[in-house]
Amino acid sequence: MISSNRQIPSHSVTLNTRQKHAIPLVLAAHSIEEGCRAAGIAKQTWYRWMRDEALNEAVCQCREGVISDALERLKSAVAFAVEGLTGLVEAEEKNIGRRAGAEVLDYFMKAREVEDMERRVSALEEAVLKEGRHLP
Repeated sequence: MISSNRQIPSHSVTLNTRQKHAIPLVLAAHSIEEGCRAAGIAKQTWYRWMRDEALNEAVCQCREGVISDALERLKSAVAFAVEGLTGLVEAEEKNIGRRAGAEVLDYFMKAREVEDMERRVSALEEAVLKEGRHLP
């Protein structure tokens, strides 16, 4: 859930107080209409504001902050999830152990694929940079 207490960057000085107040409320809501009601503004006002580059940039920064916070929460939960899933591999009930084992192997293979892709993309980027240096 997006927090409606999210702070708007202080360098967004071109925004007025109502706009700074409205951004996290609109982003936290299930719909723009609901967010506008919570912020005490008309939906048309929000859309008019969104044509302003400064407000649009503040909305994007706030969204990025929300995504970053969510990823951090997920990262902190990964160890617990892995521990729980790998613990199920040794479950008394064979069906549970088999399914958990299959899940562990599936996640492992996906992680290996991602690592392999990262390696290959890095090698390609390096080759392109190296080739670019040799161009006249």
